[in-house]
Amino acid sequence: MKISQTKIIYDLLLDGEPHSTYDMVNLIRPDGGLLRISERIREIQKQHGIVIDSWQDSKNRSIWWYQIRPVEIPLEEMPEYSLYNPQSKL
Repeated sequence: MKISQTKIIYDLLLDGEPHSTYDMVNLIRPDGGLLRISERIREIQKQHGIVIDSWQDSKNRSIWWYQIRPVEIPLEEMPEYSLYNPQSKL
């Protein structure tokens, strides 16, 4: 069963680290075939309701970087946790 380019890129980005177009092309098409990475990124954002930040490489303007933006949870929605302190008396 062939895995789609969109799925491969999504799985790569799930680690939360930045990944370059170079990384993606080498993963999907090591022979150097053409990809429409920006289109795959838009598909991922639409399908999964996430934001993916992108920026150009400062040294090589033909390379773009992509990274899933971490989801921010408003403070009022954060669950309350208490820290275990063995010396405190309950």
